[in-house]
Amino acid sequence: MSQPPRVIDVEARYSIEELLGPLGWERGSCVEPAFMEQIVSESEHCRQVMQGRAIYTRMDVSRVDQNVIEVGGKAFEEGVLASALDGVRRFALGICTVGDGIEEIIDEHFRGGDFFRGMVADVVGSRAVEHVAEVCASLICSEANESGLYPSGHLSPGYGEWDVSGQRVVFALLDPSPIGVSLNEHCMMKPKKSISFVVPLAEGLAHHADQADHHLCRECGLQDCMYRRE
Repeated sequence: MSQPPRVIDVEARYSIEELLGPLGWERGSCVEPAFMEQIVSESEHCRQVMQGRAIYTRMDVSRVDQNVIEVGGKAFEEGVLASALDGVRRFALGICTVGDGIEEIIDEHFRGGDFFRGMVADVVGSRAVEHVAEVCASLICSEANESGLYPSGHLSPGYGEWDVSGQRVVFALLDPSPIGVSLNEHCMMKPKKSISFVVPLAEGLAHHADQADHHLCRECGLQDCMYRRE
């Protein structure tokens, strides 16, 4: 049975160490005090304007036929998603954001020529929304476990093999307007610091995945990505 959408507020958390790799410092390297001061102050500035929110739901799969899935009486031709849902009867959808305040800070810095602080703010926003998505995914998995369902991975439009056009299916199934997220004609989310994902839910322990952490990096094939955490 499909689950009514639920909205949650999530504190956007991240550590200074998580910001350093994308900013160009190797793990364990020493950061000059002048740069560290800017990183810390800018991250605190960003923290004050971000509002972590998520909306999620659980749905039944009516039919999977090659590249077509049927959900709630609607059929969608989406090969990657159909492959992920083949053999499962339920799945969850989540859409998360940290709001548009962080975008204003990023744009202001770049317009003013303060590129380093702009980069810091951009990385902070990315890390923060990833944390919101991980909290949402963890909650989805915990609730699914209580119903005898187990996650078999995560997938997001625009990551790995799933083209960003897959956002149209996600947004057709889950309306994120209660958290202020929308989709434009190019399948880009607004606010930019937003994430959508799907979690196939299987019955039985054979499909049970490690749920100690829910890092989206685990499901992405970009091994050399500068944002990768594990």
